[in-house]
Amino acid sequence: MGGFLRCVIGEKMKILMLSGPGSSGKTTSLNLLYTQLLTVGKSTNKQQLGANQNDFSDVVNYMNLQIAFFTMGDYSTYLINAMKNYSSQSMDILICACNSKFVKPYKEIKKYPNSSIIQKSITIIKQDEFVKNTIDANVLFNLI
Repeated sequence: MGGFLRCVIGEKMKILMLSGPGSSGKTTSLNLLYTQLLTVGKSTNKQQLGANQNDFSDVVNYMNLQIAFFTMGDYSTYLINAMKNYSSQSMDILICACNSKFVKPYKEIKKYPNSSIIQKSITIIKQDEFVKNTIDANVLFNLI
């Protein structure tokens, strides 16, 4: 029965995964989205993840939705564990980053049929990074 219960919960949670290479602005985009949601929503327990001060996990109560964030997408096993953990907590949405070099997180997300993988907008022009990151944050926002 435990396997059945996990399957039903997993089907309920939607994952919005921002996919791209390392150092492409995935975490920055998710931080922009997080800040945008906090204009109306409420953080429950933001915690830094790993050594990067910009990586975090949190659950935001936003418009009657429980939205989990997990930005440490350069660590495949941690990301997969976050998917399972937030699914078991009956989150409505998990917003996460994932390094495009991985395979296993992309297999795991297939267990969540209402999910989307969004390709990170890339630029080689330093001055355009903020615009690209903001566009990606807005794409994710519109999928909530």
